[in-house]
Amino acid sequence: MGLAHLSAQTDYHFTLNPNIDTTKAVNRLLTAKLESFLSTKNQDLKQNDLWKAADFAEFQFPYRDIYYIEKGWSQKHHYNPTLIAISPAGITDTYILKIAFMETQDEHLSHLRAIYNIVAQVNSKEVTFSRYVNYAIRNWPIRKIGEITYYSSPQRSFSEAEARAQQKFIFFLCDFLGGVEPIPITYYSCTNPSELFNLKGFDYTYEMFFSETGGLAGFNNHLYSGNNSDRYVHEVVHLYLYTYLSTQLNPLLNEGMAMYLGGSSGIDYTTHRTHLAAYLKKHPQVQLKDHLNPYEDFYVNKDTSVPYMIGALLCELALKERGKKFLFDLIRKTDNEDVFSALEMTVENLDQKLKDLLSSKTFPPY
Repeated sequence: MGLAHLSAQTDYHFTLNPNIDTTKAVNRLLTAKLESFLSTKNQDLKQNDLWKAADFAEFQFPYRDIYYIEKGWSQKHHYNPTLIAISPAGITDTYILKIAFMETQDEHLSHLRAIYNIVAQVNSKEVTFSRYVNYAIRNWPIRKIGEITYYSSPQRSFSEAEARAQQKFIFFLCDFLGGVEPIPITYYSCTNPSELFNLKGFDYTYEMFFSETGGLAGFNNHLYSGNNSDRYVHEVVHLYLYTYLSTQLNPLLNEGMAMYLGGSSGIDYTTHRTHLAAYLKKHPQVQLKDHLNPYEDFYVNKDTSVPYMIGALLCELALKERGKKFLFDLIRKTDNEDVFSALEMTVENLDQKLKDLLSSKTFPPY
């Protein structure tokens, strides 16, 4: 959830779909203002004169998605924007701008990174851009359970039982973190990851087809659920860790703690633990030390992330051997080498340590 150092927009090229009617004054205005915004946005992700001021208060970094679309999550690419469509939003003087981000690799090969929508409000000769999400949910039912405000997709039925179960988990989590207060959360309840990314403004990005379930913890306590459920405690854990421990957490242990406390994909940690133990027994050649990137696509039984489980086992080991304070200090160590040193282990004996832990019963976090 942290921000990488902002990089300059090198070799930046903005293009316009020639099918857009530039004889219309409003289209010329929107195109010019969009190009101006895109060319200046990297100067500051927390302020831009062309972006709606209220979005910064609500989302903190409202156009962060665009920054990472252009750079790619690896920061090694540059995807240039093309405005491919301008369409009325069904609200007076409001338009949806559809932008394709593409990388041309050679004369025969190009790569589409994403198609992304933003909202544009026209007032005389001024234009104000804003995030698509609030436009997308304008007709969604709203409910509040405890400190969570739920926006539920019209394609699904709200489950008060799931929301109450999530509230109960939050009571446990607040106690686990030392008696902290519940935090307000905005929860977007979608049927699947495809709808989740549509809500965020994407018509296309590879990630929306990556899995049948999933979700995201966003800045300012926004939780995007693509699980067709009103309970997503894995992402709730992330929001509480950011609020009460640090926004700069060890990535492996951050996912590990969410797995340890909240499970993943609607499956509890102990079941994931059983899946991993069985897999390692059947595949003894697999080395856990080679899978410390929490974002690696390595799953057992489709739903058990091996990197998440490595992080979770490290959290379990820390809590079992040294207690909560040690665990909380450990997750703040952003370098894995510092984590291993604090646990008095090395990368070389990591596998044996974690396999020994897997051979025993789960040490519960309560």
